[in-house]
Amino acid sequence: MTETPHVQSFDAAEESRELERCRVDLIRLGGISFDRATFEPGWRWSEHAGQGGSCQERHVGYLISGRMRFRMDDGTEVDAQAGDVYLIPPWHDAWVVGNEPCVAPRSRLS
Repeated sequence: MTETPHVQSFDAAEESRELERCRVDLIRLGGISFDRATFEPGWRWSEHAGQGGSCQERHVGYLISGRMRFRMDDGTEVDAQAGDVYLIPPWHDAWVVGNEPCVAPRSRLS
């Protein structure tokens, strides 16, 4: 066995970024990056992070709290709410729906 068990809390994140209406905490384990994004009510990708453009990243995550709407560039829309697991392809906008923060752990290969 070449790997050893590793457990890490987002409370001890390797990196944290404060963005407008959003905070992202990042950890890396065994070649996989995990982040916990907390989006405040009113946050929208195209307004607060994407400078009016679409997000070009693929997201795989789990919504712990709140609701988020995703709109693909082709107009397709899907909603995720607390308890949902989601996969959102590149070229989308996203925003918080309602007055509750969205907390979403996400992962990707490093």
